[in-house]
Amino acid sequence: MSEADAFLARVEAIAESQNLQPLEAALVVSVGEGVARDTMSFGRVFGVGHALALRAAAALEGGLLRATSTSAKSRRMRLELTEAGAALFGGTAQAA
Repeated sequence: MSEADAFLARVEAIAESQNLQPLEAALVVSVGEGVARDTMSFGRVFGVGHALALRAAAALEGGLLRATSTSAKSRRMRLELTEAGAALFGGTAQAA
């Protein structure tokens, strides 16, 4: 299985187990695997608008993700997993 296939399989599994939209699950997996740890990078890597990434992050904040900082100018949110989010990856939350 390629890295991309493994990533997509994890997104599907988390989306199903946590009842998330695919974009939300992709954001969780991206943060958990270190692919993109902020909303702007996530948007660039996956070709989605920053506004959509922000919306997904806002929906997950306090649940599986938490914002460590937000830029007043660009609204970029730097993200990390909460304890609940880290548990999906078999660990505990650590600072980004």
